[in-house]
Amino acid sequence: MDPSLQHVSAFLREIYHCQERLGNFALALYLNFTFGEDASLIPQVLLRDHGQTVTLYQSIRIPDSQHEHECSEFNLTATLTVDNHDCTVETLVVAHLEQQFGETSPGIHTLHQTRDADLNLDGALLSLRARVDEMCELHDAPERIGFLRRP
Repeated sequence: MDPSLQHVSAFLREIYHCQERLGNFALALYLNFTFGEDASLIPQVLLRDHGQTVTLYQSIRIPDSQHEHECSEFNLTATLTVDNHDCTVETLVVAHLEQQFGETSPGIHTLHQTRDADLNLDGALLSLRARVDEMCELHDAPERIGFLRRP
């Protein structure tokens, strides 16, 4: 197999693995916490800047029963950006709350954030996997902002 094709194949396998891992974690959170019966799980892989930026995105959207067009969101993102020969990996767990949940007031609440810069592509893929694995250990993140565990 052509070496460049091997690199593309390895890249796509790693992106797939990380998205699957993040998706399984988001599903576990969705099932184990009381986000509400109308909450929905939204998975996406976003490509921007002609493929130079790949964002793995999992969102739990929570409609506001009093305001039809407003939703709170519990988001998990992992972004890999390739800029010439340098790569950056960023992960983020953030809640955009339109209403109060428990003791947590409306607003943007960052629960976890990392940034690894100046990496080569191989290092960035290793970092992406490690950072996604790290995010998937945050089993109490919804609890920190007022969501209750299901009995």
